[in-house]
Amino acid sequence: MKQGISMLLAFALLAGCGGPLLINEGTDFPPADDPSAPPLPTDYPWGQPKKEDLDHDGHTDLAYYGPDGSLQGGGFDKNHDGKVDVFKKYDRNGKPVEETRDTDHDGALDQRATDTDGDGTLDKVTPYPPK
Repeated sequence: MKQGISMLLAFALLAGCGGPLLINEGTDFPPADDPSAPPLPTDYPWGQPKKEDLDHDGHTDLAYYGPDGSLQGGGFDKNHDGKVDVFKKYDRNGKPVEETRDTDHDGALDQRATDTDGDGTLDKVTPYPPK
């Protein structure tokens, strides 16, 4: 019992000091180094994500900006389970041009949708290449 209390105290201290523990801070996406989240698609050359509520649902998403300050993409947790399951690419006008999803929520991206005619509607869906 005494060891259990010591472990809880150590956990609380590490969490409060920004230690190495991965803690979901009430947001709807995991930390960037969470191994349970699907990795960013390798053909999305984005930099470090910023925490923002891109879809205005009250939950923080991942925002990726280009060198000119325009939004290039975002990572979203659409089912609010604490894991990113959708990555979107945007054009210069803020319209989605591509979306990659983990449709079965197993931690691996499995579907890609693209806007083939530039009207802002994702109209072509294909399986995402496996790892």
